[in-house]
Amino acid sequence: VAVGGEGADELFGGYPRYRWLARSEEAARHVPTPVLKAGATAIRRLSRNPRVGRLADVIDPQPSLERHIDWVTDKRRHLRDRLYGPALLGSVDSGRLVRDAYETVGAASKLTNGTRGTAELFMWLDQNHWLPGDVLAKADRATMLASLEVRTPYLHREIAELAAAVPAATHLRGGGKTLVRELLRRALPDADVRRAKTAFRVPASHWLRGPLSGQLRRQVGHGSLCAEGWFDRAAVGRMAEAHISGREDATHVLWPVLTLGLWLDRLRGDSNG
Repeated sequence: VAVGGEGADELFGGYPRYRWLARSEEAARHVPTPVLKAGATAIRRLSRNPRVGRLADVIDPQPSLERHIDWVTDKRRHLRDRLYGPALLGSVDSGRLVRDAYETVGAASKLTNGTRGTAELFMWLDQNHWLPGDVLAKADRATMLASLEVRTPYLHREIAELAAAVPAATHLRGGGKTLVRELLRRALPDADVRRAKTAFRVPASHWLRGPLSGQLRRQVGHGSLCAEGWFDRAAVGRMAEAHISGREDATHVLWPVLTLGLWLDRLRGDSNG
């Protein structure tokens, strides 16, 4: 049995995007839209550094919910027209994701008579969709693969109810997870409670440029995903070569494309066998 930290970010405001969304709304209230738009455009032209690009994303005028969706998904929805093949282009409603998100957030706002602020709504959205549909699903699959049970103390009912009763502004103060950091400071006075959040990710970008580059190229050239027209072979191929050469980092697209392609190849092989 192992103890996992799932739920801490969603319940206690640990994701930086919650604070960035608040800053975006603050900028929109005080700076004219044309000025923000021009500033974001200039920043993107002057630097390709991801951290600098994040500043452009923060000030670029955009509805908060759509900005939230883009940050969670690395803007993949905007690449559909370019990367999808004929098997997908004609059957996918590109606006459905945004419409469903607006409907979900609107329903949540009505349930609380409009008392939830932007940060509270997006934390609620993550708690009810991102957490069970992504974070907990991955944790369950990974631990079950190793015959391991994982316990998630942050999701115990009493703790979740306590977190929900605290205003989002309190959770986000001082870099996020204010309550968790304060409890840590009291329990371990010598601990570095101000340390920045560190993501727990596999080095997929390096793998796709190194040990998996050959497999990625084979998938684009011969895999079922492009051969059957689900994705556009030329567009994905250009993106793959740009990533492998180091000209850009397209891990957010190429990793799911590769894993989906390998799954489809195996499915086709099993059905043919």
